[in-house]
Amino acid sequence: MCGSRLFGLEAELSDKDFIVFVGGQDAEIVTEDHPYQVKDGVFDYFLHRLDSCLSLDYCASPMIVPSYDSVFDYEDTSVKEFWAENSSTLADISPNSTYRMTIETVEDFIGRGEDRYHKISVRLLGLIWCRFYVGNMLQAKFFPDFLRNRYYDAKNGTIGEREIKLMLEECETNTFRRYFSNCPRNQEIHDQYKKIIDTVLSKEEYK
Repeated sequence: MCGSRLFGLEAELSDKDFIVFVGGQDAEIVTEDHPYQVKDGVFDYFLHRLDSCLSLDYCASPMIVPSYDSVFDYEDTSVKEFWAENSSTLADISPNSTYRMTIETVEDFIGRGEDRYHKISVRLLGLIWCRFYVGNMLQAKFFPDFLRNRYYDAKNGTIGEREIKLMLEECETNTFRRYFSNCPRNQEIHDQYKKIIDTVLSKEEYK
């Protein structure tokens, strides 16, 4: 699961968003920079290439890290079991990478000048803000009331680009930068993950 429901920010009619990792021929429709989106009624599926996870930084994407403890199903049980056993470690596989990608993504959203990105920007920056204070990426998705209200204000159009920029500036202070730059990368867990991915992708159905 991903999106607003993962953060407990959904409305009654919110879509149900899911990340789907694909291999083999299915992966050919997905580029690393632009995951493919499939809509099916109230369900939105965001497709990612499983082989992209051979990059540690990709595993630390702010679009992925909050979801490591929210796995519903997986065709290959080895991946599902690995996520279940290591969800907290995977979510904090490289907090500085997550931080940097969040800042870059929000800057890109601001540059597009589209209101629909405001709520996503608040959600991404809120994750970083909370990670700074609670020290755990999975716990960071449970926003305090003021951040929840800010998300709803962005969703409803009550706040806009000006407020997003102020929030971004707060997350770009030297205090935040130093904190995240001192967070370690977990190469050991990534090496374990890569072995599982290589095994899965070596199977005939994924070639």
